[in-house]
Amino acid sequence: MIEGIKGKEIDLQKVKEEYQKVKVSLPNKKMAKRLLPVWIQSSVIGNIIGIIPGAGMIMAIFMAYDQASRRYPNLEFGTGVPEGVAAPESANNAVVASSMVPLLSLGVPGNSTSSLFLGALTIQGLRTGPTLFRDTPEMAYMIILSFIVAKHSNATIMRIFIVIFSNSSIALKARNTKRMCFSAMCDRCLCGK
Repeated sequence: MIEGIKGKEIDLQKVKEEYQKVKVSLPNKKMAKRLLPVWIQSSVIGNIIGIIPGAGMIMAIFMAYDQASRRYPNLEFGTGVPEGVAAPESANNAVVASSMVPLLSLGVPGNSTSSLFLGALTIQGLRTGPTLFRDTPEMAYMIILSFIVAKHSNATIMRIFIVIFSNSSIALKARNTKRMCFSAMCDRCLCGK
């Protein structure tokens, strides 16, 4: 019952908020030029931390954020400044790819994502580590090539979705869907299930 009351309180707070159309777009050239040093620095931090087995994503995120806040002491971090958002996101994205280095070369998963990948490779009968490159080099290099292709295809798909979802009619439908979700949550809180 308390859970339902708390959910009702959250629901009423959300209903009171005004829904505004948010235009989603890629950074313009000026913003990209401003964020480029942060992206590069945070990506390097993420790659180095990702190569270390077991260090994980959280360490890279905090280190990148800390370095960005030290690099730009005049900005008020914690308020949504672009540098404060770009640093952890760049490090986060870099960790995932670089965590495959210890997995493929040593057979040691760098994080939870690569441990799932290790399980998938083991199910297929492949042993990671130096034997992967020695026994089945075609499969090892196909994995690396697939990561490169996936990176470029994800960037293309992301640009398409940004254009689609910044369209006003789709944004309006998304807002209406959000309202319906909140009302459904309210009903579930009242019913208790």
